[in-house]
Amino acid sequence: MRLNMTIYGATSGFSVTNYAIGLLFFLLALLWIRTRSLSYVLCAAIFGVYLLFVASLTLFPMHVSGGFADAMRDGSFMGGVNLIPFNFSPYSGMGSIIEHLALNILLLVPFGFGVSFVAPVKPKHLGWILLIGGFGIEAVQLVIGLILQYPYRAIDINDVMMNVLGTLIGYGGFRLFAWLYLRLSRRLAVQTIGIGRYIHQVASRGGHPNLLPERNAGSSH
Repeated sequence: MRLNMTIYGATSGFSVTNYAIGLLFFLLALLWIRTRSLSYVLCAAIFGVYLLFVASLTLFPMHVSGGFADAMRDGSFMGGVNLIPFNFSPYSGMGSIIEHLALNILLLVPFGFGVSFVAPVKPKHLGWILLIGGFGIEAVQLVIGLILQYPYRAIDINDVMMNVLGTLIGYGGFRLFAWLYLRLSRRLAVQTIGIGRYIHQVASRGGHPNLLPERNAGSSH
């Protein structure tokens, strides 16, 4: 699997992949300047790469003009929108439906699990996390479709429901991981340093810690 973020015009395509990667490196550099936490920047880098692949899979390719875009604009915009739960195309077999639903769940599991390592997430924020994870992709697709004046990606309430479920499973997995990590650390009396210390901070607080530069991190324990 590789990143492929291409925008197609009437005669050619333009890749924004390198620009997206460059933006990620720029943001990581800003995070390093702000936090001086190598562990946090590493977690942010992993999460950022994941988001790039999600964008590549769900938002691209994008046809701004040309024969495909013109043909799609001739149809009804609402023809690409499904707001009825568990309403599937009569031409889709059960196997393809299950695969589609499963992929939408799996797509957001890393989001639910990893967001606590890069953002201040507490259990009371779960509603917001589910809202962002569940509706985020479809909302962006809808906005882009409105700008392009055709549903360049299908807007489906089933995708939203599966994205919410995937986010919930991922966050539940994080909570279980945090509990096990802290329990084992106490039982084995593990002395955490570096990335281990950062993971311990995230797990013990139930989410992203208040960051200090790593050279001063030892004074916080």
